[in-house]
Amino acid sequence: MVFYFYTSYDIEVYFLYPFHLKSVKFVFSNHKRLTKLKISHIPSGELIAEGKKGWEIFPFEGNYYISNKSLKSNGFRFSGIPGLCFYKFIYIWYHFQSVDGKKSRMIAWKYWLPNPLFPFIAFRVAIPSIHPEIRVEEIDE
Repeated sequence: MVFYFYTSYDIEVYFLYPFHLKSVKFVFSNHKRLTKLKISHIPSGELIAEGKKGWEIFPFEGNYYISNKSLKSNGFRFSGIPGLCFYKFIYIWYHFQSVDGKKSRMIAWKYWLPNPLFPFIAFRVAIPSIHPEIRVEEIDE
């Protein structure tokens, strides 16, 4: 079994062997400066989220999981439409309504009953990295 732990500077990979009580740790240091992400809604130009890539805005499987601290918009509206991922469990879709009234349906989701193996997705708004109405900018600090 392999576990990945991501911090701002290092990626630590733990290999746990089922028949051994040992674990091997590899640390890959990138020694780069932190990257800041800005996520905005293209039709309205409204800033959705801004924060550091890592625990604030966590990239995972082509999506961005945004902490409440990094959210800059209150435009997400509960849709009541549930979804199920077989390994991440139950999520709810969210619509986005900008300040000027422009709406985007089912643009984000939030895991309300997440898999405990993925604590970084729990109760965070998730946005796809590739979407026609979303712009993601990476800024080196």
